[in-house]
Amino acid sequence: LIDKFPIVETLCAEEIKIPPILLRPSNMCVVDSFLIVSQSRNDSLFSLFKLPNCEYLLSFGINGRGPSEFNNSMENVTLGRASGVNSLFAVGNKLTNIQYYRINDIINRDISPFKITYLPSELNRFRAIAYLSDSVIFCAPYGGNMHICKYNKFTKNLETFRNYPEVFPFDDPELMREPFAYTMAVKPDNSKIVLGYVYRGTIEIYDLLDGKSLTLTYKDFPPLNENTRLNRSSKFWKHNPDEFIFSRNIVATNRYISVDVLNDHYSKIFNENGPKRTFISEIHVFDCAGNPIAKFRFAKYFCYFDIDKMDKYLYTIDDSVENVIKRYDLSISLTK
Repeated sequence: LIDKFPIVETLCAEEIKIPPILLRPSNMCVVDSFLIVSQSRNDSLFSLFKLPNCEYLLSFGINGRGPSEFNNSMENVTLGRASGVNSLFAVGNKLTNIQYYRINDIINRDISPFKITYLPSELNRFRAIAYLSDSVIFCAPYGGNMHICKYNKFTKNLETFRNYPEVFPFDDPELMREPFAYTMAVKPDNSKIVLGYVYRGTIEIYDLLDGKSLTLTYKDFPPLNENTRLNRSSKFWKHNPDEFIFSRNIVATNRYISVDVLNDHYSKIFNENGPKRTFISEIHVFDCAGNPIAKFRFAKYFCYFDIDKMDKYLYTIDDSVENVIKRYDLSISLTK
């Protein structure tokens, strides 16, 4: 049971001011020595920065229905690094495909996709997604009744990779998907998939090489049925104030697994307008064997985070603060 961490620290932010191009950021991902941020704009959906100083390079992506435009891209879910391939990332578009981009092409002003994977109808919307190179997609789709599915773009084979981790007392797949919501990441060396659940106090690590799995459970987190108050007669799910929220994001590097942990009551985290900016989550760091390494606390609210491939800097953004990226130095803490 996860209870204590050998390192507990409050990190200090370095605020990096950038040109006035970020408007209501919706996601971020680190790709090698670059950072991509998606945002709520019609003329530049994605902005590219050079790390570690977040030097602004350019923006691209137009909201529309044309052949080179984006529509219903779900970038808050589908934007991510394609592991195992240098400087490659992916994002969904038009609810029909995944588009892969090479950083060097974008820098050279070629913003056409490097590759496009067209999706079967079951995969037109996602709760979570991660990319194994540019050939395999692991995801939690809204279509079908699959917990984790695996899609191979070359064979066009769609299969269930993992079933739901427990039998819940109802059979409606529409309800099954929500309590088991999670975020997912792939290690850059393609060896493991990691999951952080929203309503279960667990982290799951799947080894893609030997097929084994490891579950880390947080002490005193309530069982899923007690937490959600759902039962066999439930037709819909209304969040209750005492419901615990565990995690909302997870990041994997070759050395560590970092989880954005809230671990508190719904009423303390949200109000009628959405997330409370007074509630600040923590980042919990584990090694790839599941051993607790560090618990990082923050003085500034953030929505999204990512970590560079050397585990030196952690970057965060707040969707209500424009034109600021916060950087935190992890190098001293993670070498103790």
